[in-house]
Amino acid sequence: MCAIEKYKRNWQCTVMSVPADLRYGQVVDILVPRLNDLNIVRPLVPLWSSIVISIKKGAGLAAKDLNGKSDPFVMVSTVIEQQQEVIFKTKIKHETLNPVWKDATFQLDYSPDLSILHFNVKDHDRFTDDENLGWFEVDISCIPMNQVHERWFPLNLEVSSKNRKKKDRINVNTMGKLLLTIEKISTD
Repeated sequence: MCAIEKYKRNWQCTVMSVPADLRYGQVVDILVPRLNDLNIVRPLVPLWSSIVISIKKGAGLAAKDLNGKSDPFVMVSTVIEQQQEVIFKTKIKHETLNPVWKDATFQLDYSPDLSILHFNVKDHDRFTDDENLGWFEVDISCIPMNQVHERWFPLNLEVSSKNRKKKDRINVNTMGKLLLTIEKISTD
């Protein structure tokens, strides 16, 4: 099997033919095909079959209610071609700035278009629109395979500017964080 065929099958660019008489330290010219030359848009075989995500808890969330607390919940969206679709929503935890979710686990099956998950933490309000407490995004391609990866994610806060029409997003670590466990399960 030639290097290009193996490249197409495994979606890896590190496999190539090497001369048998090659000595350590010897300089050789190696022709590596460009991705466009191979006419590949997506892997032929997915490198992972599913991803399991658990939303564990939040800490130091902003107080949005008059009682100095919030009623937080988390909405998870996929981001495909700059379109967001809500795929999971936690239960509302009433009157807390440090919520704990025990039943907030979901699983996503492989999709070639899926690479970014958007997490939005909101304060539930009964009579008005829900308020944003912060957001962050997770790049699934950066998650290690077949390992339980636990991490705190700081929340980004949207701040309105009176001088601009669009909202400016700034990173404010003091406005809370969310603890997730993520496991990407391989096809093997």
